[in-house]
Amino acid sequence: MSLLTHALTFLGGAVLGAGALYLYIQYTMYSQIGKVEEQMDALRELQQE
Repeated sequence: MSLLTHALTFLGGAVLGAGALYLYIQYTMYSQIGKVEEQMDALRELQQE
């Protein structure tokens, strides 16, 4: 394979990897936000009682 093919393959993999990393970070952030909201709701219920 030529150097150009290697470079294009590397760039394609880097783009796919960066996209996967972005989606993973977004997913973990949203799941953590959901957990925090659940804890806040539980605290509100305790305060109302």
